[in-house]
Amino acid sequence: MIVGLTAGIGFTMSIFIAELAFAGEPGLLAVAKLAILIATAIAAIVGLVAGRMLLKEVDPEIAKMTPAQVEVSTEF
Repeated sequence: MIVGLTAGIGFTMSIFIAELAFAGEPGLLAVAKLAILIATAIAAIVGLVAGRMLLKEVDPEIAKMTPAQVEVSTEF
């Protein structure tokens, strides 16, 4: 879910398509670029908030372990 929210950050293609769609209309192109940048900012903020809410904090004891120790300690 978080990756899907932060995928909204990639806006380069949207600006490219807007430039093709509004080639002769500089006013509409400016509005389209502004809307794309606002949507990008909103997607980044929502992704950050969702990440903070949904992802667990790493246990300090686990952070000190080596990968081999973590693998042995994992319960299935």
